[in-house]
Amino acid sequence: IESGQRVLDLGCGTGAVLTAMADAVGPSGLAVGADLTPAMLDLARARARGRSQVHLVELDATDLLPFASESFDCVCAIALLQEVAAPRSLLEEIRRIIRAGGVFRGIATTYRTLCPAAEVHMAAVEQLPMFIRPLNTVATMFMQIFGPAAATRWLPLPGLSDPELLGRLIGQPFGPVISEIRAAGHDPATVELGVLYMTGRRVG
Repeated sequence: IESGQRVLDLGCGTGAVLTAMADAVGPSGLAVGADLTPAMLDLARARARGRSQVHLVELDATDLLPFASESFDCVCAIALLQEVAAPRSLLEEIRRIIRAGGVFRGIATTYRTLCPAAEVHMAAVEQLPMFIRPLNTVATMFMQIFGPAAATRWLPLPGLSDPELLGRLIGQPFGPVISEIRAAGHDPATVELGVLYMTGRRVG
């Protein structure tokens, strides 16, 4: 991110990433923060106070994004893809609004593989709602949309044997879910969750 650029933080939450992006683009740039929750936008607004380049928008990322095509130099989506039921549509919209040569950076929680215990876990967390998917599914989808200029990296999270720590890391309670896995006759320790880091550049 460089001075004077236009950047977007989708699912900006309390604005921690947004303010860092705003400081990078400076007063001559534009940093847009978008979130579905008014309370989160209020927190982001307070955090970004004094930064005239920050603009906050309330929107639902499951809809078409209300931005012109090729209007941003960089788009970030931290922990957003697991919050939407149709991530491919969202990724396609993100690519649409990035300028040629612009960059997307995203982070998503995924399963390393979809074992029987993970299938129970996936069905349970969808009721939250939270749409965690297998690593290969998300990575393949991302690579298909951003093409050869896309790169991914996956790092493991603490297993479900430590649900309290895992819940703090990804912001969801997992105690009841573990009970469901055990009730189905599976070992929660076989559920391997991790974080997929995605970097893509729009080419053409």
